[in-house]
Amino acid sequence: MPYADAQDAVTYRKQRWAAMSPEAKLQEKRRQREMSERFYSWMSEIKLSRGCDICDWKGTPNALHWHHRDPKFKTAHVTEFRSKENALAEMAKCDLLCANCHFVVEAVRKARRQLQLVF
Repeated sequence: MPYADAQDAVTYRKQRWAAMSPEAKLQEKRRQREMSERFYSWMSEIKLSRGCDICDWKGTPNALHWHHRDPKFKTAHVTEFRSKENALAEMAKCDLLCANCHFVVEAVRKARRQLQLVF
């Protein structure tokens, strides 16, 4: 149910949760956990099939990071979405980098920013 005011949505969810029976709360927690596990499984499959965009490493999905090419266009971190469509839209703004390559790219970006401040 969409709300114009985000606080109204939060209030509604809190009231709905408070009115649920303990069994219904357990069932809802299970449902949310299963949805989250399916989402992360889907995300892991994408990461492993694609690999690092720089060095093509495909070791483990936890060491592959979504790096926004231009932080100004970042809506949120890719894993914060629960909709595959929204996650895919955010992924389109990113490079997939292994932890090592991501560290190097960020170090270079930071050095460039510092040089701009100096000159």
